[in-house]
Amino acid sequence: MNTKTLYYFQNINEIVGKGEASLITVALEQENKSEVLLLLDDLKARKLAEKFELNFTGILGVLLIAKENTIIEKIKPYTELLTKAGMRVAPKLLEKVLHQAGEN
Repeated sequence: MNTKTLYYFQNINEIVGKGEASLITVALEQENKSEVLLLLDDLKARKLAEKFELNFTGILGVLLIAKENTIIEKIKPYTELLTKAGMRVAPKLLEKVLHQAGEN
């Protein structure tokens, strides 16, 4: 890890967890940041990625992509499993995603 990377990581790690800090740091090191898509559900990490103009999505975005690419047929069963497992999703966001997927 070079000095610049270590500096980024240490400063970012003060704001978000080590996993999110690692992802954001690696993304910042990439020559073509616009081709990087981070998987982030943590609100602080998403705000930080936005500040650095990094592309990101959350688990709901991944589910939408999976449905669009016919990897899964429906999103709703997965969102129900995630909710039962403790993932918190704003009802309006869930409604929006299900609508986008044509599952309202």
